[in-house]
Amino acid sequence: MRTNVGMLASRGDVTRAQGFTPAPEGSGRWRTIDLTPGMRIEEAAHLLVANAPAKAVFNDIPIRAKYATTRPSDIVRQFHLTWELNRIRWLHSPAAKVAAARRAAEVARLQEVIDLHVANLPDFTSPASVLTWVEVMAPAVDDFDVRYDHESVVTAFAEAGWAENANMGEEYDAEDARNTAGWIVGQWLPSKYPRVGGFIERWRKKFVGE
Repeated sequence: MRTNVGMLASRGDVTRAQGFTPAPEGSGRWRTIDLTPGMRIEEAAHLLVANAPAKAVFNDIPIRAKYATTRPSDIVRQFHLTWELNRIRWLHSPAAKVAAARRAAEVARLQEVIDLHVANLPDFTSPASVLTWVEVMAPAVDDFDVRYDHESVVTAFAEAGWAENANMGEEYDAEDARNTAGWIVGQWLPSKYPRVGGFIERWRKKFVGE
């Protein structure tokens, strides 16, 4: 398991990159290391040992190396142990139960949206109807926990004249409502881009005046 927080600000002068002032040699004073975003726990462990006695906070968990002989692998192991204990405590907490209930309700809401719209496909003769359908469906199908057969939707759209990657390049006509709508839908079908609504809003302002 390699947990990321960030890359080192500098591979050259690590002391200066991490933003701390080393304690006087032999003082025994703990150095506080400011870890940068992107650093892996393995990197952080080696950095602490190299500057022992040193301490830091990695993903909200305190880590430290008291001696220069401390093994980085022990720091990594202790970090993962603490992480797992915190996770278990969270799962059994009242807050976690509340969060789980909210999440279940949200997934149920999104699933209802999907089921309703898959059962009621848009009026394919109306670009506005097709775009509204896509606009509502896009954020719902982007959720990992919902059940959704996208391939069947792609097939239904294609059979109705709304194909993937339609109206690309020279075929694109920014002044034609149906052509532009076909381009928008054609981009969403292969990607399921959840923020396609922004393109649809601009289409409405231009061609419908809403």
